[in-house]
Amino acid sequence: MVTVAVPLFQKAAYVGRALESILGQTFRDFEVVVVDDGSTDGGPAAVDRVADPRVRLVRQPNAGVGAARNRAVHEARAPWIAFLDADDEWYPRFLERTLAEAKGGVHAVFTNLRTAAAAAPLLPDVPCDGRTVIDYFDVALRSGGVGLSSQATLVSKAALLAIGGFPQQVAVGEDADAWARLAWSGPIAYVPEVLAVYHNECSGRARNAPPIAPRVVQTWADWNEAGRVPAHLARSSHLYANWTLVQHAIDLIHAGRRREGLRVLRACRPLPFARRLWLTAWLRTPLPVAALETLRRVYHSLVPRHPASIA
Repeated sequence: MVTVAVPLFQKAAYVGRALESILGQTFRDFEVVVVDDGSTDGGPAAVDRVADPRVRLVRQPNAGVGAARNRAVHEARAPWIAFLDADDEWYPRFLERTLAEAKGGVHAVFTNLRTAAAAAPLLPDVPCDGRTVIDYFDVALRSGGVGLSSQATLVSKAALLAIGGFPQQVAVGEDADAWARLAWSGPIAYVPEVLAVYHNECSGRARNAPPIAPRVVQTWADWNEAGRVPAHLARSSHLYANWTLVQHAIDLIHAGRRREGLRVLRACRPLPFARRLWLTAWLRTPLPVAALETLRRVYHSLVPRHPASIA
């Protein structure tokens, strides 16, 4: 048995599609825990109309997506939990294929995915030893920050609870923080098939939110100081944290908050092999916001996919 966790907040127009994709899975032994995080738009009523006893609606006052996912984890009756946001969807074999790899002590399994607007997969080739990812943070750098995701990930409940679950009261990036801690804690398996669809055209996505300091940078610093980052992931984890912080500075500059962006850049202590990335951000600071958008597209299309080029 597996638990499917669906956080729900103001997604009445989409949650039916997500549930349909879950109920259409080839693997049938599952429960669905939908956590309504204080919606006011009719989303819970849409869930109530689903005539399937495997779907369970849990309500709570609005506390954020991290709290909603944690509630689903604690409500879960199964040892494995698959996450799906209420406005995304799976292909029919998602549970079948991920559960087939949920063995050998892995802490999580993720699949390739695509956006609704494009057929091309979001992840490039992922170097693996068998199905186990060799260096999760190298993968995230090569794909512009994409790795484990809230649309395409199956997680061991015990492993997720052991790392403290998702951070709460974090508006953006709470999932990236949890995925990083999972990757530092144990092996991650990968299924290269595109088995999930990310609907980034839906309203309310984090991409529309104002820039917020990335939680994962502080988490990396804490885990590194405590000696909890595995030696074979030390270099890539440091580069990932550094890239994330520089990206935050770029976001601030792009949002017109130049002074804040410059302060973040001044506070950066980039690794020797990340200097070109850091310099790229510095060179953007005098440019108009309109020009920054063009450079941002170039940056995402080239730099993250070729981390060796910033060595």
